[in-house]
Amino acid sequence: MYIKKLLNTSVVANNVSRRDFIKVSSLAGLGFMVGCGKSAEPPRKPSAAGKVPSQDTIEFNAFVKVTADNKVTVVIKHLDKGQGVTTGLPTIVAEEMDAAWAQMEWEFAPADASRYNNLFWGPSQGTGGSSSIANSWMQLRNAGATARTMLVNAAADQWQVPAAEIQVKQGVLSHPSGKSGGFGEFALAAANHKPSGEPRLKDPSQFTMVGANLPRKDSLAKTTGRAVYTI
Repeated sequence: MYIKKLLNTSVVANNVSRRDFIKVSSLAGLGFMVGCGKSAEPPRKPSAAGKVPSQDTIEFNAFVKVTADNKVTVVIKHLDKGQGVTTGLPTIVAEEMDAAWAQMEWEFAPADASRYNNLFWGPSQGTGGSSSIANSWMQLRNAGATARTMLVNAAADQWQVPAAEIQVKQGVLSHPSGKSGGFGEFALAAANHKPSGEPRLKDPSQFTMVGANLPRKDSLAKTTGRAVYTI
């Protein structure tokens, strides 16, 4: 009502004082902020390309999910501000899992600082200061290597062979005996093979994806208007 009164008098009459202008601007801005804080629409669930994870999705840890159709979804804890986090961060996981780039997908993390905090900022979930790759590097390497170990152990158990004899390449597990299968085939069983201790990480000399020029994962969503932003 106060804003309306000012608009109907001094502003509309084109006789606005400096004091009244500041009052109108400040109150109008406050009203805008309150309006943005609550919406009648239900919140949209962040996802890689507008997809909702299926019931066949197996969560290996806070950052890696695998579906029965061999898709690997990486949970991105940083906001996209054009810096390419939806490509850079999945690359780290794909490298340690020995996954195929085509099977990699992503989704933004929910608001949960207990699982997705910025390790450089303490108990807060945020993006900035060129910290996305730097604070996620080892965290995602461990997440990917752990998921790979779980899949290998599940395959070894099913095939009754030593885990050390199983090779993983381009998202396919194989054994010299001729047995082979994709990630999705072992995802459910792998959930029961939680490894103890730290997983074995690749030597950087073995990297085939980190440092390579891979197709961006967000181009289609951004060029078709499906990308979801914070505001």
